[in-house]
Amino acid sequence: MNGDSQLTLSQDERVSRFSSSQVWATFALGCSALLITGVQPVALGALIEADIVDLRGAGQLATIEAFTLSVGVIVATIFLPPTALRKVGLLCSLGLCLTNFASAVIDSYALLAVSRALAGLAGGALLWVVTSVLVRTQRPERLAGYFMAGYTTCQALVVLSIALFFMPALGWRGCYIAIAMVISISALLSQLLPSSLKPLPSKDASHKLDLSPAVMITGAIIFIQMIMTVAIWAFIEPIGRIAGLEAQEVQLIISVSLVVQLAGAALAGFLAPRLPAAATLLLLTALILAVSVYLLMVSQFPTSFFMLAAFIFSFAWMFILPFQTKIALDVDPTGRVALIVPFLQLMAGAVAPITAGAVAGEGVASDVAWLSIICACLCGILLVWMVVDRLRSNKPSQ
Repeated sequence: MNGDSQLTLSQDERVSRFSSSQVWATFALGCSALLITGVQPVALGALIEADIVDLRGAGQLATIEAFTLSVGVIVATIFLPPTALRKVGLLCSLGLCLTNFASAVIDSYALLAVSRALAGLAGGALLWVVTSVLVRTQRPERLAGYFMAGYTTCQALVVLSIALFFMPALGWRGCYIAIAMVISISALLSQLLPSSLKPLPSKDASHKLDLSPAVMITGAIIFIQMIMTVAIWAFIEPIGRIAGLEAQEVQLIISVSLVVQLAGAALAGFLAPRLPAAATLLLLTALILAVSVYLLMVSQFPTSFFMLAAFIFSFAWMFILPFQTKIALDVDPTGRVALIVPFLQLMAGAVAPITAGAVAGEGVASDVAWLSIICACLCGILLVWMVVDRLRSNKPSQ
């Protein structure tokens, strides 16, 4: 059997058929799991403004939640059966709702860290549900793009409501109350999830993940690229203050940035089947590098430059994500590598804030851009190697 027929067989064995209601229910729970990633810059900025945490403390909170999100994904992948989606969806949605309500009434940093850790575990299990469904669809990279468009829309609406209503009335606590309210609604849809999923195909009887050099390099690209983006996004609110904007102005820019992320995710979902993954990721990495260099000098430019940079960054970031799924499927069409993409993304999200905070140290928030610049350069080197390698492998032999 040649390579092309093996690829087709693996794809056919992986694919399942889902109703539109099952897909929409999956998307709704995924929005709940990832809602904090859009609200987090506003929440952390509000906590810093209220003197609940400093810059490093904010980085630690973001790291704790992102780390437990990734742990939740990997624990669910290992221990939860694909026949328990509805039960997992309901219990974890309720748990996520309760932990966010708890975060809103806690005054202690230590207890806040515990509540965010528990929220991360519940969110990670919900994300496993989403990924388990997506990798079994005919076009995972396209649906991943549409899913990202959906959750960024939800994030944009929630951030806008927080900036205009919840925070003026409730302060930083309003962030977590708004999240809990949205999650309580999506929990009702958990019973529309698929009742069971068939096992993913394997290249051999061992059912172990292939750890070839191509797979390892692909994982490194995804991991480093996510550090590159999250390092900036987690601190975008205090960076906006350095640019000369008021807190509510930055919050509104973040809300509009989420709408721009929606455009990036939607366009990426449409173009992902048509564009080469490695070359596209290389171009987007170069774009993020340019934005990062600007952020180091953000205070020297008019405030309108910050708004433009935030929109460019947001578009590029969401455009990247479906291509990370595609590049994983390119190296392993069975979908097993694609299944751990959320784990890599979330682990990077856990490492990025605390590392960025350490890089900034006692300096200003815009110094976190140094971490993004370093990661962009490393990622660019790996992507250039991958592009060149694929060009050589596709070149006809003489």
